[in-house]
Amino acid sequence: MHRRQSIVPAVRRAASDGVSACWLAFAAGTCLIVAGCGWMGGSTARDDAAPNTGLGRIATTDDPAAGPAAIPDPEQPRRDDVSRLALDLERLLAESRGTPPDQPAEAGTEPGSDSGMTVVTDATHAPPVEAVAPPPEPIPEPTPAANPAITLAQVYDRLTELLRDRMNGANEPFADALALVAATASSPAAMPVDPASDSGGRLSPDEVRTLRAVRDLLTRLGESTDASDAARVLREVADDLETGMGVRIARAELCRRVDGFGSFQPFPRNDFLAGQTNRAIVYAEIDRFAHRPRAESSDGGAPGDTLAVELSQELLVVHRADGRLAWRRPPERIVETSRNIRRDFFLVSEIELPRTLTVGSYLLKVRIRDEIAGSVDEVSIPLGIVADPALAWEGASR
Repeated sequence: MHRRQSIVPAVRRAASDGVSACWLAFAAGTCLIVAGCGWMGGSTARDDAAPNTGLGRIATTDDPAAGPAAIPDPEQPRRDDVSRLALDLERLLAESRGTPPDQPAEAGTEPGSDSGMTVVTDATHAPPVEAVAPPPEPIPEPTPAANPAITLAQVYDRLTELLRDRMNGANEPFADALALVAATASSPAAMPVDPASDSGGRLSPDEVRTLRAVRDLLTRLGESTDASDAARVLREVADDLETGMGVRIARAELCRRVDGFGSFQPFPRNDFLAGQTNRAIVYAEIDRFAHRPRAESSDGGAPGDTLAVELSQELLVVHRADGRLAWRRPPERIVETSRNIRRDFFLVSEIELPRTLTVGSYLLKVRIRDEIAGSVDEVSIPLGIVADPALAWEGASR
């Protein structure tokens, strides 16, 4: 009994001090060895002892192989002492794990002291492992920055080459030529393009003139200082472009009355009664005309005028069927002066259609010549000579 009392406190102190599971297992094994040695020497039968499980199984006294009862040696441990020691050890192990004696401990943990020893049996409970940082990647050497001016020039050179190839291979080269002019004129890094020479003569004079105006417009817009200046540039380039395209008759009518530009009363129909003189007013709106400095000695006009428009107008009546000339008014010179460029320009001419015109269909041709630019335009106004008064307009002269 004195051996049990000396061993149990030692085991309890080991568990309370946090001795590792390995030391507890070693102590348990030692106890079992000692118990075995004592049991080999003899045992004491106990009528009131019940069968146990686990480590308490060695406390059983009804084992037939145990032999007859004998007086125990006081120097040897008794079986009941060893059994109690085993039960106490099992209880201490359970208390150190924080679980009841009859409940198994979780896998992966062992009781122990604060020595820091950890037994890992489950990967999910493994302590974190610090990742080993990969070696740093070498820092690439900086490449020298490209020259923006050189790069832009190369891009525009390539673009110019592609657009020129498309223009030369297209059936209608104007669109590609326009893109070529716009791309090169908008950047000082691009080589200038001449629409006439670069197109190989495949563009008409009007198309070449238009492309040159676009090039001039983009160049001057890039030099504009504000929106007002840009609007002035747009207007001037548009005027130059229209002037370069030649004079144009925007509208021509036979009228009964004209009050001003865009204000007139045309005939309900241009049918006149045969055998009499018929009076009418020829109204014509003109644009794309050129200007020149005013010559005070010959142009007339008001003092202070600095610009002059010089046109000539010719009127002809021809048979619609064969183009035979039936009546003509020779060209008349018209000079108008102004302080600024004129935008609204119209001509009013009173005419008398002769009574010699026979019944039939005619064309009144209005022909305008710009004496400054040398361009000419012509439009035709249909008219008819009828024998039935019911077919003529109501206000016809008699």
